[in-house]
Amino acid sequence: MNYNYFLALEYESKADTANRNKYFNEIIAHIQNYIQQENISKDKLNEEAYYDLFSVKAKVLSKEKISSEIDLLKEQYPKEKDFFDVLKETLINVEPKTTSATN
Repeated sequence: MNYNYFLALEYESKADTANRNKYFNEIIAHIQNYIQQENISKDKLNEEAYYDLFSVKAKVLSKEKISSEIDLLKEQYPKEKDFFDVLKETLINVEPKTTSATN
């Protein structure tokens, strides 16, 4: 997974969004598979896995799509509403960093 992440960042630095998205989508699929396998055997939600999942999704999806997906998870896991609220707040309200030239 880390290898794919670094490949995605490399392609991003070359402005190759097609390959960047390819590797980010592979990571997303891997994390989703992990979550599905873990949900079969546990009653507790793996918050770290969901944070990783949506952190990567934020690289390829719009804020609106991420917000919508998190809202669906809040309905699916009402006991974890607070976690999903914080996750949404963290990912949706983060402003991109800008660089400023200083003399």
